[in-house]
Amino acid sequence: MIGSRCIELFHESEWKGCRLRVLRAEDSLMDRLLHCAIWKDLQSCRNVETLIRLHRSKLDWDYILAFAQEESCLPELKRARRRALPR
Repeated sequence: MIGSRCIELFHESEWKGCRLRVLRAEDSLMDRLLHCAIWKDLQSCRNVETLIRLHRSKLDWDYILAFAQEESCLPELKRARRRALPR
């Protein structure tokens, strides 16, 4: 669970005979976004910015924006996005 969402989509791979289920970049971003918004954790805020910079062209923004709206952390997402992608 991340916030009120049960995460069902993963990247799956195998390593040394073990099946791995890895969170997508969107879900990692959302996890850090909640830490940033709820606990005012500065490192988590920076992690959100870094994830946005590293994965900007591949992120599902509709999914992320809907999550941020549902979890009441849209202002923190917008702030991180502005800082990560200055014009």
